[in-house]
Parts: sequence; C-alpha cells; structure tokens
Amino acid sequence: MTAKPQRIAVVGSGIGGLVAAWITSRRHHVTLYEAHPALGMDAFAATYESDGKTYRTDVPMRVFFDAYYPQISRLYKTLGIQSDPINYAASFTKMYGDLYFQYRNLNMLGMAVPFLSLPGLLSSESRRIGLDFLKLVRRMTKDLETKDLDHVTLEEYLAEVGVSRAFCDKFLYPAYAGICTCSYQSMRQFPASIVIEYLNSGIVTTNVRRVRYGTKDVVARFTEHVKELKLSNPVQGVRRREDHVELVEVDGTLAQYDHVVFATQANQADKILADQSPAERAFLKAFHYESFPVVMHTDTRLAPRVKAYWSPVNYLLKEGSDAPMATIWLNACHERMGGNTPIFQTWNPLIDPLDGTVISQMRFERPRVDHGSLQALKSLDTMMAEPDRRVWFCGSYAHRGIPLLESGAVSAIRVGKKLGCSLPAGVETEETLAG
Repeated sequence: MTAKPQRIAVVGSGIGGLVAAWITSRRHHVTLYEAHPALGMDAFAATYESDGKTYRTDVPMRVFFDAYYPQISRLYKTLGIQSDPINYAASFTKMYGDLYFQYRNLNMLGMAVPFLSLPGLLSSESRRIGLDFLKLVRRMTKDLETKDLDHVTLEEYLAEVGVSRAFCDKFLYPAYAGICTCSYQSMRQFPASIVIEYLNSGIVTTNVRRVRYGTKDVVARFTEHVKELKLSNPVQGVRRREDHVELVEVDGTLAQYDHVVFATQANQADKILADQSPAERAFLKAFHYESFPVVMHTDTRLAPRVKAYWSPVNYLLKEGSDAPMATIWLNACHERMGGNTPIFQTWNPLIDPLDGTVISQMRFERPRVDHGSLQALKSLDTMMAEPDRRVWFCGSYAHRGIPLLESGAVSAIRVGKKLGCSLPAGVETEETLAG
C-alpha cells in the first residue's frame, strides 16, 4: 500500500468497527458509518431511575476476562479504559421450581475459584454435574492437542467423554446457549473445538471484568481521532469502481473511498455489497444468525422464585423451550447500582414481564457457529491476501472462536494491518502478531 493517507469508510460501529476505525485513523482519513443515532456498541444503553437516583447501564451487558479476551484487555489498557472485577457466579433452576445447581466464586490471589453452594452440596444431581465437569476438565487439554475436534459436534464429543444427561441438558447446554445467545439445537451442533478451547483458556479461575464507565467511555476513546462520524446513516449500497469504492449514503449521496471496511454482520454486508465476487458471496452466506430478545426490567418473576437462590447470573429452564432464559441481577454485578429495587437484564424471557416493569427491550442477532462457518473463515484468509483488494470484512463472526468482543477486535486488527497500519508496542497478542 502507498504511504499516502487513504480515504477509508468503516461501516458499523460495534467492537469490530470501533477497533478498525481506531487503528486505521492512526494513519488514514476515516469516516465511520452507523445506522443508529448512537455508536453501535453504545446504541442500546439504558438510562433509568431507581430509588431517586439515575443509572445508566450497557445493553446487552458486556463482560470480559483476560484468559479469553487478551486482545480486548490490551486494547482497553492502552486506551485507558478502566475495568473492575465482578461477581459472575451462576444459579440454575427450573422455571417456577427449585434450584438444582449453583456455584459461587471465592476471590483469592487475583483468581475467582468456583465452589458449589450449600444447596448444591446437598443435591446428588448437583454433585453429579460437578463431578462430570471435573471429568471434562481433566481431559480437554489433551483432546485439543490430539483430536480433530473441528469436525466433531459438541454433542458427539460429550457422548464420547461419557458425561451425564444432567450435565449436558441442565448445565453445559444452558450455560453456553446463554454465552453464545443461541438455541439448544445450535449449541449441540457447535464444533466441539470452539467450546473446549473456551473452557481450556483458563476461564474457570479467571476474574470476570466489566468496563467501569460503560460502553459510552469505550466508544469515545476508540473514536477520538476518527475524522467523521456519520450516525443515523444506514449505508444503502457499496460498489467497486476502477480506482475507488462507491458508497451510497442513506439520503442517496454517493461517497468515494479508497477502501471500505464492513464491520457489520455478515448478513448485513451481504445486502449492502452490490458487486460480490463468487468467493465473497459464498463467504457471507456461510454465516447464519439467530435472533433473541433482551429485556431490562424489575419483574422478579423472571428470576428464581426464592430470593436466596438469586445469583448474579441466573439460568431458568422450562421444558419444551428451545433455549434457556438467562437473567442477570444487575445490582449484584454493578457496584454503583445501589438501592432496594432489583434491576434485571433478561435474555430470552420465557414469560413476558409485567406491565410497568419494563425499562427497555430490543432484539439482537448473533452468528451461529458450525462446521460451515469455520470452513468459511479459511476462505476469508485467502480473500484478505488478494492484491488490490479494496473491500474488507471484520466482526465477531470473522474470526475463529465464540463470536464475542475478542473475535471482533482480532479480525479488525488484521484488516488494519492489511491497510498498512501498525499498533503501539505491546498492544498486539501473539495471535495478531502472527497475522
């Protein structure tokens, strides 16, 4: 790439777009497009009053931990984004029923050591789940090294390990369906390697963290040097010309750029990019999405029925449902969220909150990981190496792993490096240094 600064459009301002805009704006003239009135990562944050005080919280709630998010951790530290450890212990109950599994965390020497709560110790089913977890942990490192788990589903792998149905159906599938925001069926078909890599990263004893001042602080720091922010401007089309890329803005304005970086979902890029090559079309269509609601509310019926069972994260299971309900008790996760009124954020509510209890509600899509999407990532590597490429793709779907903040950041850094940009010393992880 020429040393001359380029005009670059970044479409979408989730974490992938923010990181892409930050790294490229260090060298180039960057315009960041966002369909919503606020930058994407902060677009759904909710402000509300409780017990006479005003609070603001991220929706969805975003957490990270150094073990699985090394690139995010380094970026946040470089930009001065402060974070705090939080209690992220979990309970598992039947809808309208009793607690059957719960663990708490003991913080010591910078680690969060999980242990079964007293009700769990008294339950034979809970002890079975705990023993099966240890059984899985004992062999997963060796299995990752010696087995091709990319081509084995999670369901197949767990059957091979020989864990109980209670462990699968009442603990692992619900927990990971909540983490991956997907259905039980999608979770069963997940490549086993992706889930086991996540478990094997050290998350069991790593402190979960949240950004101290929320996503408002994150988006401000990442976009500090971006030349133009175009909010409420859903891009209508992108097409390559002989010596530039043409972008159609929401009002029909034609803008010209040297490069366009798609930091949207794959299914959104598929609708916008007008002149897709066969390889691009196959790549973008390889990713499938699931949509689930997230509601912020004060309705205790969406938490375990006995308050003593409440944990920071609560999984509630209902027979016949295609996914669990996951309710975060925000007061327990957010040190500045005081007051006597319980505030919750619920993914996939299995019952509707009562009238008057809803603070905000929306739907989010998340890419589903399967063998096809893993294979598609190999074609992305090939496309990224093409000479004279002017259209680029990044986002949580565009990197191997559970589609979370880390995947979006790593994929964006790779695009930035292809555009001739470098990062400050010490920011890159071994993964991004390796290309």
